[in-house]
Amino acid sequence: MDRYMSTPEILEKRRQAWIGRAQLRTLQDKRDALTKTATGLDIPQTMTSTQDYLQQIAENAAALGVDAELIDTPLLEALGSSAASAHKQIEALNSDIAQYEQKLDSLFAEDRKLPYRLHAVFMHRSGQGRVDGGHWFIYIYDAKSAQWRRYNDETITKVMDPKPFLDPVHGRAREEGTSSFVVYVREDMAGSLVETVHRVPREGLQEWAAAALSEERPVTPPGGW
Repeated sequence: MDRYMSTPEILEKRRQAWIGRAQLRTLQDKRDALTKTATGLDIPQTMTSTQDYLQQIAENAAALGVDAELIDTPLLEALGSSAASAHKQIEALNSDIAQYEQKLDSLFAEDRKLPYRLHAVFMHRSGQGRVDGGHWFIYIYDAKSAQWRRYNDETITKVMDPKPFLDPVHGRAREEGTSSFVVYVREDMAGSLVETVHRVPREGLQEWAAAALSEERPVTPPGGW
């Protein structure tokens, strides 16, 4: 979480990241203008296809009943050179974009002084995708036993494979629902901040539990429900 702190060094890197993302978007827009067209072909392919089409007409002008002189030779040459130029522009943009993406990815690579770990994932499931209804449940990680558990109303089950909710794209996203809220805990303070499973019975509760298994069941446990 270092990148979200307010130290001078991190703020400067965040400023660099904002500038870098803006420049990256500009490069991506330029590339899109050259590669995304209504025909599905990029600009170089479109120019080359047009050149080939006109060339075929010129070569078969007599058979097609077309005046060959209508096909402008300089135009064919211009289409070829423009296609080559546009292709080089796309290659240069791809190279620049890759460099910017690598730079942005590595900008905070060394800032790992404040590691946080995922502690809980709140899930919402609704057959119609509504947020004002449906069913809610939660996954909580027990660091002491390195175990995820699913808390679903009165049912608690161990999760042997957490991929379906940690990576819903490759898991059972529709069945598991949608993660609507996540909780991260600072790694070096997790032991003092959270205790996933707390099994210290209240004084007298063991005796009550033993009695509850017999016919001598008290009305309420010591200390109340």
